[in-house]
Amino acid sequence: MEATKMAEHARTLIKANNLQHLVEVIEGSMEDITLPEKVDVIISEWMGYFLLRESMFDSVICARDCWLKPTGVMHAIVEELAEFGATVHICSRNQLDIDKCLKEWRSKGFCVTRSVCDVI
Repeated sequence: MEATKMAEHARTLIKANNLQHLVEVIEGSMEDITLPEKVDVIISEWMGYFLLRESMFDSVICARDCWLKPTGVMHAIVEELAEFGATVHICSRNQLDIDKCLKEWRSKGFCVTRSVCDVI
């Protein structure tokens, strides 16, 4: 579920990694969608930029309460995904922020790629 044009980028990454049979991106807001069934995993960067902007906490709670299976799991941050062995791609508007995070994550052995982008 992604309410912005970032959904297009997510689909591109999913296709590039041949995961179309496992991952579906639905474009829209969590509060406005209907899913055919409950889900196993919810992944959300729910805190927004530096815990200040775009807080998605209410939407994540809505998603959990409405759509997460009782045995489902929620993941909210890059480190949790990387600890499970996932290769994570991050995007930020600020190269310095990315470089700082990448240095820390790579020192922990996490596989994280990055790009600088402007999401409109």
